[in-house]
Amino acid sequence: MHLFEAASAGDARRAAEMLVRAGQRALARLAYEDAAERFERALEALDLADAEDQSGAVLLARGDALLRAGDVGAARVAFTAAREVALRRNDRTLRAQAALGFAGLGIAIVDLDAEAIARLEEALERVDDAALRSRVQARLAVELYYASDRTRAEALSAEAVDTARAAGDASALASAFGARHVALWRPDRVEERLEVAADMIAAARDAGDRHAELQGHNWRVTDLFELGDMVAWHEATAHHARLAEELRLPVFQWYTPLWAATQAMLEGRYGDVERLSAEAEEAGVRAGDRNASLFVGLVRFCALLEREAFDEMDMAFVEDKIATSPAGIAYRGGYTWVIAGRGEAERARHELHAVMGLPHAFDANWLSLQAECAEASILLGDATHASTLYERLLPYAGRPVTAGRCVCSYGAADRFLGGLALLLRRHDDAVRHLQDAVRINTALGCSVWREHSERHLARIV
Repeated sequence: MHLFEAASAGDARRAAEMLVRAGQRALARLAYEDAAERFERALEALDLADAEDQSGAVLLARGDALLRAGDVGAARVAFTAAREVALRRNDRTLRAQAALGFAGLGIAIVDLDAEAIARLEEALERVDDAALRSRVQARLAVELYYASDRTRAEALSAEAVDTARAAGDASALASAFGARHVALWRPDRVEERLEVAADMIAAARDAGDRHAELQGHNWRVTDLFELGDMVAWHEATAHHARLAEELRLPVFQWYTPLWAATQAMLEGRYGDVERLSAEAEEAGVRAGDRNASLFVGLVRFCALLEREAFDEMDMAFVEDKIATSPAGIAYRGGYTWVIAGRGEAERARHELHAVMGLPHAFDANWLSLQAECAEASILLGDATHASTLYERLLPYAGRPVTAGRCVCSYGAADRFLGGLALLLRRHDDAVRHLQDAVRINTALGCSVWREHSERHLARIV
């Protein structure tokens, strides 16, 4: 208060400088809300001093503090104000930094954020600094993941890595590796992604960038889950939880109860699923993470599929995603599985043939979509697409079928292969695949999917 009074009395610039230092000290002790408040008061002092030349950097600092506190809406207001200052002053660096801030702190691959993409594209056209250019390329690659032309995101991520290396900037390189990881998010490149996550963690440590290091661990958790290395996955989730708590970053802390809910779902502890997923959703929404309600919805949806509680499904949730998500086709597979499970054979068969007639983007959702269509075919006893689905799933035998960022698992792909082999009248192959499914699901800790595999196997031997 005394500093603000001094600013009002005529020493506004000096007051602003002191308030900025106070905000930086608050950031250092991870007191993000306090830091944002100090920066806000510094901006008021700069306004009294008519010192717009200094306000851009303070707006960026306030936006960053607000992001770390989980107040995404207020952060975007600050970054928008910074962009306006940049436009008035023709400051290309400030414009690029404001665009990066507007895109956010964490990575939520939910849809195409047109405004964030437009600001990043605008910044990329004008940015001169190589390290900053790499950061813009990287974030734009992430934001374009669901674009109709997938090749640009992958090219941008590769360019970001090259640009950061040429600039010799470890922090920018960590960001570029993060984008590279997103661009490679498809089932056949999971081993490569695990290496990229390790590269991201190493670059972040070299830069002393704890946030980027945590994001790298977030990706590593996802990759291990997809590979089915559950011993390493448990260790990685525990490490992620410790680091997220140490840094007090809400945008990462909410994954702790989320992944605990996933574990409970795999073990059939459905009361814990509901409790933990509710905790995760509350924390994720409070953190401003756009993934929160989606991921929690997927955990609950998968738990109902495990129980074959088809009549309890919230079909409005799935129908909304089919209608509004750029990954809408990925939700149609699960939708088809549910209506087949409800016994609506004609409707399910029509939906199955419609989905199989559409192009399936080879992305993070591809493998789960094939498995969902396979399960619908098995429930319907419809062999029309069995051969196609069998060939698509066969390369992933021995691995779990997962969706999202460690939020949904259908257990071993082998269970679906067994059901498809039976539709194709390949009895011996069906028995072999289902025996493998029992063994693999046991190793994965997928207790419920193991029981499904055992029941199916018992019916055919």
